[in-house]
Amino acid sequence: MSSDTEQTRRGRIFILVAILLLALTLRSVPASAGVLLSVLSEEFGFSPAVGGVLTTLPVLCFAVFGATAARLMVVLGVHRTAVFALALMGGGLVMRGYAGNITVLLIGSTIALSGAAIANVMLPPLVKLHFPRQVAGVLAMSTAAIIAGATLASVITVPVAEATGNWRDGLLIWAWLAIAVMIPWLFLLRGDMRNSASLRRDKSILGITQAARSPLAWAMAVFFGLQSAQAYTTFGWMPAIYADAGLSPTAAANMLGICAVMGVPVALVLPVTLRKFGSRRLIWAFGVLQFIGWVGLLSVPSTVPWLWAATIGLGGGAFPWVMTMIGVKVRTVDGAAALSGFVQSGGYLIAAAGPLGVGILHDATDGWTVPLIAMSLLSIPLVAAGLYTIRAKNFEDQLGVAR
Repeated sequence: MSSDTEQTRRGRIFILVAILLLALTLRSVPASAGVLLSVLSEEFGFSPAVGGVLTTLPVLCFAVFGATAARLMVVLGVHRTAVFALALMGGGLVMRGYAGNITVLLIGSTIALSGAAIANVMLPPLVKLHFPRQVAGVLAMSTAAIIAGATLASVITVPVAEATGNWRDGLLIWAWLAIAVMIPWLFLLRGDMRNSASLRRDKSILGITQAARSPLAWAMAVFFGLQSAQAYTTFGWMPAIYADAGLSPTAAANMLGICAVMGVPVALVLPVTLRKFGSRRLIWAFGVLQFIGWVGLLSVPSTVPWLWAATIGLGGGAFPWVMTMIGVKVRTVDGAAALSGFVQSGGYLIAAAGPLGVGILHDATDGWTVPLIAMSLLSIPLVAAGLYTIRAKNFEDQLGVAR
């Protein structure tokens, strides 16, 4: 093997590791707050309605700030944008960890989530840019890393807080992770001029306005929004639901961990299952699993509680599927940036109704029956949007963009 080939291989491995570490940080912000929601409520004295705002903040930030990612990648460069996003995450998480009141907690959370939102949208174009022939496989690994990060935040935050006797320590470990993950990206800054030029090749599709002309983009945004509504409802409310059913705070947090960890193997085997079973069967499987999981959590939450958490988690395989489709349903890096920005920004705007709506319905009905019935019914439009995505033409073809 020549030295040039060896250097190229090492460079690709380094970039892959940097991408996976970036993905690992993305769900630590909402997941770590979700498992400590009752502790934060007691510390700062806010109501369940305010708790609904706190659990809805991630999807709102992902919708608003995610829309800026494609333009930032052009202006700053791809790798500088990654460093910028991680700096926002680290700084915001430090502010959140040291918050003395609810206002500072919300501001710190917003800053951290803005960085996570930008990095979220970056993943598909990053993979398309650096691994154009392995899009499905690398995106599957990236989404597995995202889910693994959520799992770690779900199962580590509470034990760390209990071990130190301070909830702040449970939150601050994720700030140090974001800051550490920034280091490898600093070594990649020299390639930004070339990468930015790649993103400038077709400015006509860089933007939400242009992407909005694609029916595929709308269908994927609906699908992304519905699966995100379910995901962020589990992050924000699953521990509380299990706690109200009689589980201890640690056991309730562990149920969220089980739910999150189920997505890791699903994401890793997604390329194989796609080839073997096809997207149509997978879409139906995700919808049915989510429906059964929410109905089980409603009916017998304290009976085999791990089963309902695991079932909802398996249904969450809809997330790696749609992330993979963002990379597969485009032909160019530019298309990946535009489609990712539209799907995630629009999708998270839809998803905001999930955790906020659950909080409002819980307050209005003084129970979990109505909110959980509503969550189970989201599986129906989820399947419909997924089936259209499978049939639709590629993103650039729908926009009439020349090859």
